[in-house]
Amino acid sequence: MRVTLAALFTGAAFLGACADLAGITELPEAGDSGTPPPPNDGSVDNFVCPNSSTVIVTTDSLGFLAATNGYAYAENNFGLVRCPVGSTCTVPTNFIKQDFSSAILGGYAVDTNLTYSFDTISGQSQIRTAALDGTNDQVLLGNVGLPQDIAKSGSKVFWVDAGGSASVVHCIGCSGNGDAEWMTNLGFVDALWADANDVYVAADDGSKNGTDGIYGCSVNSPCGSTPRTVVTGVDIYGLGTASDGTNVYLGTDLNVDYQVVKIDPSGNQTVFLNQEADSIAVDTSTQQLFYMSPDGEIGYVPLQGGAPITLTTCNASFGTVSQIAIDSTYVYVLVTLTSGNLGVYAISR
Repeated sequence: MRVTLAALFTGAAFLGACADLAGITELPEAGDSGTPPPPNDGSVDNFVCPNSSTVIVTTDSLGFLAATNGYAYAENNFGLVRCPVGSTCTVPTNFIKQDFSSAILGGYAVDTNLTYSFDTISGQSQIRTAALDGTNDQVLLGNVGLPQDIAKSGSKVFWVDAGGSASVVHCIGCSGNGDAEWMTNLGFVDALWADANDVYVAADDGSKNGTDGIYGCSVNSPCGSTPRTVVTGVDIYGLGTASDGTNVYLGTDLNVDYQVVKIDPSGNQTVFLNQEADSIAVDTSTQQLFYMSPDGEIGYVPLQGGAPITLTTCNASFGTVSQIAIDSTYVYVLVTLTSGNLGVYAISR
């Protein structure tokens, strides 16, 4: 199944904090006789994803998982959910002090602060910034087109305007303190991400056969309509893309078999991980690539190469994994539970 980031940003309303989930029960001990299995709603730590902590269980839809400083963030039906490791959250409300009753959340990024975009019914779309706890919420750029994905490289904020006949990547803070067009004349954008040196998009490659291309541009100078082509003609999972400041990593069937492929700045392709990975993330500080396989395996591989190391394997009989996010301490995994609920679990790195 092809996943696009744009398809994840469909909710609108308020953003919220978390409430404790009552009724946490203990795992049955091995060898217990006649003990019923734990509930399949994700309320039991270490069951859906062994060696994990339950962070969020909710009946809301969740998408585009992000993490920083021991908090998991996810887009839901109404806006943005935020919950810390160490408590289980459900029915989150009032996270951002911003009225989303007439706005559509476009995209967001978290690092030292929260940067997000929304499109309003009245046409007064904005890029906004706030502290990670939702305070000090203010306009970063107002009266923009149709803002979607957000990515950051240091203090530079990249965003996609999908409001015209072609998508355009903009940068706030790249040319003084204003907004500048960075990559233009792009097809439908599936994903946007940035590292210390480059900003990338996964976008329709114009082949009319449903495939995409990855295009890159330096964060220091705009590319206009001539960005660097990293690869074209591939079926890209929007969350199966990452970079390390030099190379791009792509979870795809580029070489017929499902693999994670490394593509260097010259376009040379090598197989980095010989298995399917629907979601990947790179930590440049520890030089590790984290991956999530469709069968629920969560693990990592050193960027210099080596055998994958499994952190946990989520129980497929109790849910389907869809994406991961990382911070310096945890890997977070989003699971669609067989109960119909959504769960986020944190696994120590």
